[in-house]
Amino acid sequence: MKIFVASTGRCGTYFMSEIFQKLTSIPSFHEPQPWCAGQTLEEVNNSIGFLSYKTIEELNEKITQVKADTRDGWYFESNQIFIKSYIRPMLENFAGEIGCIYLHRNPIETIISYQKKNPRRDGAWKLRSHWKKNILRTEEILSFHENNLWQYLEIRERFLKYRQRFTKVFDFDFKDLNKAHVWKLLFNQFGIQHIPFTEIPMAGKNEIIADKNTILERIIETWDSPIEKPTRPDQEGYRKERFIENAKKTISLNLTEMNQHETG
Repeated sequence: MKIFVASTGRCGTYFMSEIFQKLTSIPSFHEPQPWCAGQTLEEVNNSIGFLSYKTIEELNEKITQVKADTRDGWYFESNQIFIKSYIRPMLENFAGEIGCIYLHRNPIETIISYQKKNPRRDGAWKLRSHWKKNILRTEEILSFHENNLWQYLEIRERFLKYRQRFTKVFDFDFKDLNKAHVWKLLFNQFGIQHIPFTEIPMAGKNEIIADKNTILERIIETWDSPIEKPTRPDQEGYRKERFIENAKKTISLNLTEMNQHETG
């Protein structure tokens, strides 16, 4: 089975991929390339005619990547772009093999997290409310924050629309990510063998650590700010940034585990 995550982003997809890596033998990935974001995302959701050669090529590369990384029929990917961009090619090429986890978070917390993480209003990974193929389409272009609220509802509607075409599904609330019994329910639902555990291993998770009032004030000040144009992301530059970010997280987690071991 190939399991994907349906999510808006800023909901714990990175955390989820780490837990799969730590507790199962399934090849598990967080936002692997090709991304199918930016212009590909826009064309898939806003083009009534034919898709460009570059977009078709990237979608085909995505299918090839999933096939190559599947082992013994199993594959896991936590990527917000799945339900936004390449869900249809996956269902067409892997009919009867797709499972989906609907990972959701309170939309107000998501907006706060986006403000804290990405105040530049980068739009390469975001749906736009006025795009032609949306389920909940708006006539007017929404602001960055308004669009985040809309996207929460759109993702939920897309999950419900495709639910019957998924082999198995699981509803996962962000606030339950640290609950071992919920993870056991998930693994049981998909028939996944896992390492025995009584608590969730240490891993990165999207938390709102900064002062919420300060962030909320900034959101109010910038409520009407637009989203940047969805150009194709710099995958090489992002790869380097992600490598550095993951290295920092690994060092931090190792230091924490060492300190716990020494004091234990």
